[in-house]
Amino acid sequence: GQATPEYASPPDETPLPDEAKGAAVLRVRNKIDLVPDAASAAAPEAAPDAIAISARTGAGLDTLIDRITAEARTRIAPGETALVTRARHRAGLRACMEALDAFLAGDPAEAELRAEDLRRAAAALARLTGRIDVEDVLDRIFADFCIGK
Repeated sequence: GQATPEYASPPDETPLPDEAKGAAVLRVRNKIDLVPDAASAAAPEAAPDAIAISARTGAGLDTLIDRITAEARTRIAPGETALVTRARHRAGLRACMEALDAFLAGDPAEAELRAEDLRRAAAALARLTGRIDVEDVLDRIFADFCIGK
């Protein structure tokens, strides 16, 4: 048989950093697939309002997405769109949307062209956030395809 993974009991509620004090907080407890009694992971004493998820199995992700969506709806008035005030941000988001539109409209059989659409979208976001490594995205895409030269 397979050994039951060992896990540490959840720590007491972690204090918020100073910059987050006063902000709305959504607590998420991950790795519920490692807890023998998932019901206890859903509402631990330290954070009874935490959303329990498993990034590995996908359990609870629908609930998390629903909560994030509901929170966004309460912060943006009906009929109002999120305001992007910097021209550079607008241009980057526009470039990303255009690349994603090209990806969605393109022929799925042309994998290398669809990958280029995704690379352009990722590059546009990377210019805004600095957090996306385009080479990592392409490595992941091409890992599943055999594209000739």
